[in-house]
Amino acid sequence: MDSQGGAAVPAHGRAGTAKEIAKERREAGDGVLAGLERRLLGRSADVVRTTAPRTAGLDAHRLLDLTITLLLLPVFLVVGAIVALVVFVDSPGPIFYRAERIGRGGRPFFMWKFRKMVRDARGPSLTSANDERLTPVGRFLTASRLDELPQVINVLKGDMSLVGPRPEVA
Repeated sequence: MDSQGGAAVPAHGRAGTAKEIAKERREAGDGVLAGLERRLLGRSADVVRTTAPRTAGLDAHRLLDLTITLLLLPVFLVVGAIVALVVFVDSPGPIFYRAERIGRGGRPFFMWKFRKMVRDARGPSLTSANDERLTPVGRFLTASRLDELPQVINVLKGDMSLVGPRPEVA
């Protein structure tokens, strides 16, 4: 691990410590991207970061996610309980659906949603408005985006953020 929380991986047989790399960047007087580009294209690459570093901005973003989520949690729980009951009554099968996604730093996690399709639905992974696999309640959940309400769990766990790019499909 380097000083910024990323895993240091030797790229061309020569490993460098985080202090050595930081010193090299300061001496070169250029930014992180230029230093990495120089190492990869010019001289031998010392280290390639496999996870993005934590910054003060990310910590503030996480704090904001937690604050908003915890403040709205009572509303999420009431609405979520009603939606769960309606999904349960609408069609047989589980209430929740989970899909593996790839999060920040390439870390896999399971993203939770309310089930909106018939049990054991097969077909394309993308859902269209007139998809026959959707249950009647599923059509409403998709249109209102209420099927994504369980993702609050992912936000609390730190797998996702309230605002930002959608996680990649695994």
